Amino acid sequence: MRNVLVSIGVGLAAGALSWASAGLLTERFEPFDTELGFYSGQAVLSICAACIGYWGGVRSVLLYLVCAYLGMNIYAFVAGGSEHRAWILLGMITTLTLLVYPLALGIGGRIVRIVV
Repeated sequence: MRNVLVSIGVGLAAGALSWASAGLLTERFEPFDTELGFYSGQAVLSICAACIGYWGGVRSVLLYLVCAYLGMNIYAFVAGGSEHRAWILLGMITTLTLLVYPLALGIGGRIVRIVV
């Protein structure tokens, strides 16, 4: 039960923070618009995914990624302007691509736990 709550809470927070990091570090709102915004968001998501994979397992990583996806899209909808709200469905599709590296590192974290 504890792993589930951690995965949900960290996922929602990391998803929102990964999207917000682009705006905090650059003048752009979306992480797709700059390399620094993209890689900072990926770092937030991937480090959390690796830790959750190491301590919680693959199911916890998958739950984390679903919640991170929700966190990213909720943040974009709430903090974005009217243009972001109008394009939210397209945004929900494109944000799936931001979960590839975190998925790999989350599974990698679990593999490291098994090997070590």
